Amino acid sequence: MVNKKILLVEDESIESLDIKRVLESFGYQVPYVASSSEEAVEKTIEIMPDLILMDIVLKGDSNGIGAVSKIKDLNIPVIYLTAHSEESTIERAKLTEPYGYIIKPYDPTELKYAIELAIYKNQTKKELKQNEKRFRHILENSLDVVYRRNLDSDEYDYLSPMIEQVLGYSTEEFISMPSTEVVELIHPHDRENVSNIFANAFSGKTKTYNIEYRFKQKNGHYKWVNDFGSIVKDGDIMFLIGSVYDITERKKGEERRKNGEKALRESEEKYRAMMNYSSDAIVLTDFEGNFVECNKNAEELFGYSQEELIKLNFRDIHPSEELEVVQTSFKKIIMDDMGTVDTLVLTKDNKKVPVAITGSLIEYGDKTIIQGMFRDITERKESEESLLNINKALKKRDEEFKYFIDSAPVAIAMFDKRMRYIAASLRWIEDYNLEGQELHGISHYDIFPEITDEVKEVHKRALTGSIERADDDKFVRADGRVQYIRWEVHPWYLSSGDIGGIIIFSEDVSERINAEKKFRDNEEKYRTLFESNPDYTIIVGLDGIILDFNVAAEQIIGIFKDELIGKHLMDLGILPKDELDLLEEKFSLLVKHGEVAPFEFRIIDKNGDIRWGETSLTLIMGENGPAYILVIFNDITERKIAEKKLRSSQIQLVNAMEMSNLVNWEYDVASDTFTFDHRFYDLYGTTVEREGSYLMSSEVYAREFVHPDDHDMVADETAKAIETSDPDYVSMVEHRIIRRDGNIRHLVVRIAITKDSEGRTIKTHGTNQDITELKEKEEEIKKSLEEKEVLLREIHHRVKNNMQIISSLLNLQIQHVEDREAENVLKESQGRVKSMAMLHEKLYQSPNFTNINFKEYIERLVFDIFYSYGIKTGSIESELDIEDIKIGIETAIPVGLIINELVTNSIKYAFPKYNGTIKIEFKSSEEGLELIVADDGIGLQKDIDPKNTETLGLQLVNSLTDQIDGNIELDRSNGTKFKITFKELDYKERL
Repeated sequence: MVNKKILLVEDESIESLDIKRVLESFGYQVPYVASSSEEAVEKTIEIMPDLILMDIVLKGDSNGIGAVSKIKDLNIPVIYLTAHSEESTIERAKLTEPYGYIIKPYDPTELKYAIELAIYKNQTKKELKQNEKRFRHILENSLDVVYRRNLDSDEYDYLSPMIEQVLGYSTEEFISMPSTEVVELIHPHDRENVSNIFANAFSGKTKTYNIEYRFKQKNGHYKWVNDFGSIVKDGDIMFLIGSVYDITERKKGEERRKNGEKALRESEEKYRAMMNYSSDAIVLTDFEGNFVECNKNAEELFGYSQEELIKLNFRDIHPSEELEVVQTSFKKIIMDDMGTVDTLVLTKDNKKVPVAITGSLIEYGDKTIIQGMFRDITERKESEESLLNINKALKKRDEEFKYFIDSAPVAIAMFDKRMRYIAASLRWIEDYNLEGQELHGISHYDIFPEITDEVKEVHKRALTGSIERADDDKFVRADGRVQYIRWEVHPWYLSSGDIGGIIIFSEDVSERINAEKKFRDNEEKYRTLFESNPDYTIIVGLDGIILDFNVAAEQIIGIFKDELIGKHLMDLGILPKDELDLLEEKFSLLVKHGEVAPFEFRIIDKNGDIRWGETSLTLIMGENGPAYILVIFNDITERKIAEKKLRSSQIQLVNAMEMSNLVNWEYDVASDTFTFDHRFYDLYGTTVEREGSYLMSSEVYAREFVHPDDHDMVADETAKAIETSDPDYVSMVEHRIIRRDGNIRHLVVRIAITKDSEGRTIKTHGTNQDITELKEKEEEIKKSLEEKEVLLREIHHRVKNNMQIISSLLNLQIQHVEDREAENVLKESQGRVKSMAMLHEKLYQSPNFTNINFKEYIERLVFDIFYSYGIKTGSIESELDIEDIKIGIETAIPVGLIINELVTNSIKYAFPKYNGTIKIEFKSSEEGLELIVADDGIGLQKDIDPKNTETLGLQLVNSLTDQIDGNIELDRSNGTKFKITFKELDYKERL
């Protein structure tokens, strides 16, 4: 550790002197001791130490955490050495990323190892960053795509940027893809091979893999890649590590070479077959026109043998009148590589034969020659002349037929046997929206791709001679439209008597079919609505005779429909006598004016009970005027009962609200209007005369009464209530108001909502309660608690700091004591101080003085005692059997000191060879609490009476046992075993 500099930051001079000497004894340099955060920052920049040992509470305006935050970017390791152990301070310290956090009083050995570890970790971290930087530079500048995929999480944890140049995907896009999606991008023909190779790698059959396959780029094109890598295990995690590079150009070159060789072979084979099997005469000539080679058909066409032909020139086989045309074509072939001409040739017997010659240049061995293909067109020429005459006759007939089709008043279309259009009437084009489309020669099935196989079968039957028809066939067009068609299909015949195609006659009857369907649907809907209506529904004639009524009416009247139809409404016995005049009056008004407003009305049900209903009368019109009356009776009996109960409840509610200082309000969302009452205004220190109305907009209310600092909060709560989708939404918010007299009051506001049938909030309503006096009391209590919390925190810090000062003084004294016994006495005193400091730490972390986690305290105490005496693993062992018991401060302090004395005594005297076990048990029993500290060492000397001894340690144990009203027992049968039983002392309240 030579030349390692440590900056010490500590404002207690005695502690700093002790810590500085300890650090120097470890071999570190301490070039400066800073006592404030400002000084710490300044000296850190000046000295650039290898480590900073930092106290948290310092002189000045800032603390140690603030100082570390300012120098964090210097990357100097920091260890906090402080008396502060509260969770909030530790959480703030964590944000500065310290390398350690040691609580005072500290253990020198613990401090030494913490410093060594921090310096080592910092050096390792620096080296790792440098290596990572060099490695990443290599990867990111490689022409290959380098990757590493975590096989456990199925995610890439590294992918080099070259992925974008090779495959077109950004690094972020490709990393986010699951493995299943990556596999889908591999060409389907390559997936099985890739899967097998990876399976061998995963199973361990091969250590590496090297695959060539096609991968789909982002633009949709495939690219050939070479994928080379291996399966690597890092700890318990398996990784796929490899690189991918583009081999597309190489693959294209290989493909071009293979295709070229294959094409050359095929070309030679095809040409030879063409020469031998072509139906045309083929002749090869040089550029002077001399015949070089010919096939068998050339011998048959010209009448010469092959040996005779190859001695001729092309001029020898053409009549003189054709030579100029042939020579021109010959030259054109040489210039343009291709030429075609119709001409005559002379056979050996001087017969003129019409031929079509197609000439082209071909490679023949190592030179270019002319290939001439001669086709006998004698029959074609005769057919052309005959066809010309026929076409003249047909043209006139076609014109007459077209005029007939176009002028037809119905939709007609004529098709050939392949269902291609020959003609279509204007009505056909209009009915099927075909204006502007070219139909002639186009397949009917291309024009209407939605035609079903069933319809195609109809066409097939007609093409065999059948006549097909339908009255209202349903067709679903490609655009989704539905048409109903009446059609007939007839075959038409050629002059030979064969069927030439079909003719379709059609009419669009969609309008009639839809109208009929709509009528049936409406009738069915009416009957369904009428019978399923929960309201009592009756249809009566203008004379009062019942024509029909629904199930609901039948059930309430209690008489079957068959018995009631035909009777007079007034004779049913369901109308109270005092309601008859009202009903007659409403009927008269309806007939006279055509309408009447709904009205409340009573009837007598089948049980003799009165039922209230909201009744509506509707006059139904017939062809010749009013036909009958629809009577709908909406039963509101339950509402009437509820209204009566509500009026009673409202009276009780008003009384209760007056007693609890509550006022209510209502807000209409659509009109943005609050509705208040006089009690509301009383709470706000105003009157309706002053405000002008019990109605007020939300803007005026907020401006006039809501405290300015609470405007946003009130607006947010109101918005939540209006926007919520929960119909049972209820909220509560506290805010301040300013009364008209300027007095500020605290309110608690409870908000509920009312929604309409579409789920929209239409109203909010609630209550306001004045809680000003309650808030004032709460603030007084809160302020008092905060003051006590600050005071307690300061006392705790001071107690621990003073204990650290005492420990430091003892440590300084030990360095000047030469007597071994005196040194041990001072060390034991240090241990007792640390025992009490730890207890104060647990006390501060507990919610009260009667709830200290003693299990954690004993475990930490024993560990620190072993640590301070330098007990190595494998020498003296500790066995702890501690119940999870929480005890109070009155009991914890003496019991902690007893454990410290007995464990220290065992370590010092029980094991001369430093080999054995110390066992500590702490549990509850029927008598109270039981503490056992035992060792399997040499045992306590028989002449020593633990209750009457001159040694300070045992005297303290006896004294502290008496303090907790305990009983101590000693067992010397196997080493030394102290058993102390006691009851927890009651906590005494302090003033």
